Amino acid sequence: MAPGRILARGGTRRVALAAGSVVTALALFACVIADPPAELPAPVLHHPTIVHGSVFPPTPVLNTWPATFAIPVELLDPTQFFNYAMFVDYDRIGNAGFNTSGSSAPGSDNARFRVVTFTPGKAPDSTECHVVEFLVAVSFINEHTPDPTTGGGDSVSWLYNPTPGAGGCPYYDAGQFADAGGGDGSGSPSDGNPNPVPTD
Repeated sequence: MAPGRILARGGTRRVALAAGSVVTALALFACVIADPPAELPAPVLHHPTIVHGSVFPPTPVLNTWPATFAIPVELLDPTQFFNYAMFVDYDRIGNAGFNTSGSSAPGSDNARFRVVTFTPGKAPDSTECHVVEFLVAVSFINEHTPDPTTGGGDSVSWLYNPTPGAGGCPYYDAGQFADAGGGDGSGSPSDGNPNPVPTD
C-alpha cells in the first residue's frame, strides 16, 4: 500500500473522531438546555405575633368586663394583611362562643406593629367564670383554627372572674391557665377551655 494512501486514511479517521466529539458535545448541551431549572425553595411563612406583655387589659384575670380591648400585633412583613377573632367560652363541638372578628390591613406607613382595638360584645353571665380568647392569623381554616398553610397564628387568653370567691372562680390555678391560649407566643391556640379548679 502506498504511504500517501495510509496518511489519507489516517486523516479521515481523525476527522471522523473530531466530528463524533462535536456531535456528542452538542447532544450533552441539548440535554442541559432541556432539563428544567431547579425549583426555588418555598418562602417561609410568618404568622402575625401578639405582643403578649402589652395587651390591654393585662392578662390573665379580668374581674370587670372591659369596654375596649387593645391587642398589639407584630408583623415580620409590614405589608401583610391578617384576620382576628375573639371568643368567650369557645366550644369546639358546637362551635359556640363567637364574640367578634375582623381584619387588619397595612397603613400608609407600613409599620411593623399594629394595634387591634375593638369593643367586645355583651358581658357574659356574671355569676360564673369565663374564658376569653383572642386569635390572629393570616387566614383561618374554620372560625377558631389558624390555617397552617399560611403560617399558623397566635392567641392570648384571659380568665373573666366577675365574682371572685362568690361562686364564680373561687380558686385560680395560674399554672393550669397560663398556656391555654398560646400565651407563650408560639402561635398554637388552644382548641378548648381550661377548667378552673373548684374548691372543696
